[in-house]
Order: sequence, then structure tokens, then C-alpha cells
Amino acid sequence: MARLAVVIAFLAVIALTVAQ
Repeated sequence: MARLAVVIAFLAVIALTVAQ
């Protein structure tokens, strides 16, 4: 579960970066 949370957080950061 911890790994999944890390992956989700990583994807969220990428999504925010691309959005800008």
C-alpha cells in the first residue's frame, strides 16, 4: 500500500508540472 501511495503522489507531481 505504501508503494501505491508513492506512485500516486509521484504521478500527481508530474500532472501538476505538466498542467503548468
